[in-house]
Amino acid sequence: MPANMNRPHHARKTRSCSPEKTARTRQQIARAALEEFSAQGFARASISNISKRAGVAKGTVYNYFPTKELLFEAVLKEFIATVRTELESSPRRNGETVKAYLLRVMLPAVRKIDDASTGRARIAHLVMTEGSRFPVIAQAYLREIHQPLQQAMTQLIQEAASAGELKAEQLLCFPCLLLAPNWFGMVYNEVLNPAAPVSTGDLFEAGIGAFFR
Repeated sequence: MPANMNRPHHARKTRSCSPEKTARTRQQIARAALEEFSAQGFARASISNISKRAGVAKGTVYNYFPTKELLFEAVLKEFIATVRTELESSPRRNGETVKAYLLRVMLPAVRKIDDASTGRARIAHLVMTEGSRFPVIAQAYLREIHQPLQQAMTQLIQEAASAGELKAEQLLCFPCLLLAPNWFGMVYNEVLNPAAPVSTGDLFEAGIGAFFR
């Protein structure tokens, strides 16, 4: 059942804002929501707290995001936009192997998973722990985060295979194995043993070494 967040039903006056200001406000709210979701989880997240974190009126949050599900989706889009910018700003160089590219560009991005300030592992943890109660957030994570990243990795795997750079041909059949160390790291650190975390980046780097020449 969609979370309506007890939205007030009284009419509001609307003001026209520039596209730039609208985009900034959406981003501001999304970043505040990431902090709130990371701290409280999806079910306990408070729109009042999000509005305070964002420095906007509560009604402004509702105007941009009528439901909590839409707000969570905005957080995911903000996250994937950041990752996409990181990757697109560093395209593969002429003659660069897939392994070298993954080590140069993807590995630094993966290492940020363990940086609590990014909220990346916490959001994945939230999906794992609350996705069964709120399937819409699991579906949003699959659509906005996992599938785009997996498609990009699958393309790289195919390019590596064509260039004879694969050590393990099984990766062509199971491309999800390339990102599997990331998931293990997040599950281990967030759920199984947060007191003695492993380096998700080191796990990913080991996988790169095992899969690519």
